[in-house]
Amino acid sequence: MPSPAPVVETAEELRLQGSGLNHDLQVSPIHAVAITAALANHGALMAPLLVDHAVRDGKALQVPTPRKLLQVVSPETAGNLSRMLLTTVTSGTSRKAFNNPQGRQLLGTIQIAAKTGSITGDNPKGYYSWFAAFAPAEQPRIALVALVINGEKWRIKASQVGELALTSYFKADR
Repeated sequence: MPSPAPVVETAEELRLQGSGLNHDLQVSPIHAVAITAALANHGALMAPLLVDHAVRDGKALQVPTPRKLLQVVSPETAGNLSRMLLTTVTSGTSRKAFNNPQGRQLLGTIQIAAKTGSITGDNPKGYYSWFAAFAPAEQPRIALVALVINGEKWRIKASQVGELALTSYFKADR
């Protein structure tokens, strides 16, 4: 799916687009994870890789080497944004998904930089929730995006899917 971003002409249009309130801006999950990974990589947009290792018949297969496409923001800007994104999980919109009812963090000391979003969409019709993250924030090993579309009755939020994916990833990594 393409990610069209119309050219904006005023500061107000730029603010709406930057906050996700411009409905002409459409971002695919693949594009969203590429942006998230760029922040994790100190502002460097990398060529997407879907696997980091592969095995056939017990033998390791060669996979592509990560390749930088371009520097989209400065390392300083990426660092500042990453620090801001830490609050999404510690005290923001994803706090409940990453803490048990007693307030204990489900991933322990692993810091997660994340951004959430929600909007009502019509293709398909439903309530969209987004969760984009990378972890550990200080030395990222994974970037992910979850997009969930619910009907009238919400079943699960994207931040909950993100928490399950990160818990599974770090549990398998131990």
